[in-house]
Amino acid sequence: MSGETLLQLGQAVHGHLGWLAVAALVHPALLLRRPGRRAAWAVRAAVVLVTLVALGGAALYPSYRTQLRPGLFEMSPTMGWSFERKEALGLFVLTFSWVGGVSAWLSERRGPQAAPLREAAALAFALAATAAAVVATLGTAVGLWTRF
Repeated sequence: MSGETLLQLGQAVHGHLGWLAVAALVHPALLLRRPGRRAAWAVRAAVVLVTLVALGGAALYPSYRTQLRPGLFEMSPTMGWSFERKEALGLFVLTFSWVGGVSAWLSERRGPQAAPLREAAALAFALAATAAAVVATLGTAVGLWTRF
């Protein structure tokens, strides 16, 4: 497989897993809103998936910066800046999925702070899911403009 083919495969996998991460983030956001519902596996799966998508994006970034970014900004500065915003918003998704995961884990300790921590976790996952939908939409739009 050539280097370009691997980049194209990586780009496709990253995009598809990004959309899957949107759904994975919605699941714990919904489960955590109901007291008594078990959400540990949904929480773990969402955090792991988002982390893997972020690592994949980080692995693709050097090639994007050298091979695609200059041409993307020449073709459409709007699309170029959309991709830059996608990257920053992706960090928001990663951060809030971890905040949700840690809050959910802490809420399992059943102390006096369990309910507020569970609510915070649900909110963090809802915010991460919303931002992930924007990230995936921007990534798809930019992917229609340019590819490796």
